[in-house]
Amino acid sequence: MYLGFSHLHSFLSSIFGFGIAGVLLTKYCPDPALFETREAWEAASVNAHYIWYYFAGIGLIAAVALLVFAKTTEFIAKKKKAQPDILHIFMYICPPM
Repeated sequence: MYLGFSHLHSFLSSIFGFGIAGVLLTKYCPDPALFETREAWEAASVNAHYIWYYFAGIGLIAAVALLVFAKTTEFIAKKKKAQPDILHIFMYICPPM
């Protein structure tokens, strides 16, 4: 089970990457066989460098999500230390015999 969960990110990223790669390549780098001349193909693929903007955006979103996750877990950990849960309060009031 651990091995399955440890490779879940690889599975999801390969599925997502496979889908987005096809869309981006079709949009920005079309197949040269679809064009009659090389000039027409070069005109259609002139903005091929825009693909890198998508990758930078995905990386930026991932970095922001990791920062939000870190701050959220830090906040939860501080809150748990400040307020003991009900089980610890009950064990303090009624210790086991």
